[in-house]
Formats: sequence, structure tokens, C-alpha cells
Amino acid sequence: MLTGVLTGYLFTPAGASGPLPTLLHVDGYDGTAEELYASVYPALERGYAFAAIDGPGQGGVLYEQRIPMRPDWENVVPGMVDALLAHAEVDPQRVILVGRSFGGVIAPRGASGEHRLAALIVDPGQYDMGAAVIGRLGPLAQRLNDPTADQVFQGMLDNPAMATLLGPRMVTNGTPTVRGYFNDMTRYHNRDAAPKITCPTYVTDNETDHVSTGQGQVLSDHLDCPKEFRRFTLAEGAEGHCEGMAPIVFWTAALNWLDDLLARS
Repeated sequence: MLTGVLTGYLFTPAGASGPLPTLLHVDGYDGTAEELYASVYPALERGYAFAAIDGPGQGGVLYEQRIPMRPDWENVVPGMVDALLAHAEVDPQRVILVGRSFGGVIAPRGASGEHRLAALIVDPGQYDMGAAVIGRLGPLAQRLNDPTADQVFQGMLDNPAMATLLGPRMVTNGTPTVRGYFNDMTRYHNRDAAPKITCPTYVTDNETDHVSTGQGQVLSDHLDCPKEFRRFTLAEGAEGHCEGMAPIVFWTAALNWLDDLLARS
């Protein structure tokens, strides 16, 4: 289960009295609870409470407690839900887990082990992030388990751009070597978790997102729960990773889906 002290924030609409439907928003890979502040307002305007919480390898949990990232968020999210339900403002029947960016791989893992959730929203969905990362190594991918390849992997750090890319990731994953980092990333997938998700799920992707590599559709295809898939487009002005050019397009679509879902429930 989750160890360490959770850090984060709970926002509620002005003048609202609980219990309220609540978005439990986990960070991305190099995210912090604070960076989610811009996402609070679309939720509050719809009458939702919004919880931004750092988990292992994120924000204060990483920087202050030195707890690295881990793939088994099915053992992390239940502790987050427990913490939320201690607040009278939160409706225990209407907790919605949201994961964006790297949250697209860890939030589904969390939902697979937490069946108190009313819904799951992931943007973009990730089915096997580890395979996508390793696929960029070319022939070197065949040497992940070869200790004699350490010098070759470590040589990546001689390139300043690669050092800037890999250095923080090694710290986040708690891996002291480059080969160790890539090896660790093979654990980040939803191959086993996807069929275990039972709550209604909204999965997105973006036609110009070079991070997701189209895995949103793959994740959606492997879900057995009630689901809806949405691909955002350049034509609607929402191009880029996590609809970076127009995040309000994402939030409008996702919250419309959620409003309809909760109204039917």
C-alpha cells in the first residue's frame, strides 16, 4: 500500500455545501499538485470539488520525502480515496479519478484496484508506455538486461540534451543508471489492469500528440467497462499533448460526458 504522507489540495465551489462530486486529479510524470491549479476552475464552475494530490515520484512526495515513482498505482489510489473520504465535502459515491499525461498510464492502474470510483477520465490513455519508450532505443533495446551495456547507456549522458532529458527521469524513478531507468520503464503498462477496471471510463487521445503514440485508442479497446473514446484534433484548435493549445476544449468535453453520466446515475 501507499507509504509516506500525501500532499495536495482540496478545492470546493464558493458557497457550496457537501457532499459534492469530486475530481481526484493525479499529476503527470514530472508534475506537481500546484501545476493543476489551472484545471480547478472548469470543475468548480460545474459544481465539482477538485482534489489535486501528489503521489509517489511527484511533487512534494518526491522532492521532500524522496519517494520515487512506482507503477503499482492500484496500491496507491485507494489510500488517496481514503484520505478524500475523510472530508465531509466529498461525496463517497461520486469520486472521479482523473489522470492526464503520465496520469494516462498510472490512473488506469489505480482504477483497476479501487472500485469505489464513480468514473475514470484519462487524457491521453496509455496502454503500454514502457514498450513505447523502449521502442525508441533501436537495437539497444535488446541489451536492457546486459550489464556489459552500461557504458553504452551511460554514454547517453555525454549528450547535454539527453542528460537534461534523462537526469530528472532517473531521479523520479529512483534508478541510478540509465539502463536501470529504461529497464524500470518496462513495468509501466496497463496490459493486466485494463480488464479489471469496472467504472465508466472516458479515454482520450490527440491526433498530434507525439507522446501518446495513439495508445488512447488501444487502451479503450482493451477496456471491458462502460467507456467512451474521444480523439481531439488540430481542426478544433486543441492540438498537442493533453490538448496543450486549448485545454478548455478537453475540459468541456470531459465534463459534459461526466455531467451526463452522473445525471443518469
